[in-house]
Amino acid sequence: MARISDLETQLGRANNLATQFRKSKEDLDRRYHSRVNELTDRLEQAHSTKRSLENYITFLKSSYASVFSEPGTHAPGSPIPPPTTSFT
Repeated sequence: MARISDLETQLGRANNLATQFRKSKEDLDRRYHSRVNELTDRLEQAHSTKRSLENYITFLKSSYASVFSEPGTHAPGSPIPPPTTSFT
């Protein structure tokens, strides 16, 4: 009889330990998925910032070309020529 009681005690401890491990695993899963979502959001934000900067650079190039190039000398999409201003 003592052996059965001892085994039931061990079984109870094992079940408690299994429950703790299951809860720990669920908590780690939640934190992992939360972190993945956070990193995904940050990556999308970085891509958006990159696109905005690329568009701004294109705008600046176009503006520079229209201000500093002689009329008719700059074709859209071609490299922007250096300013032709001289101080002599």
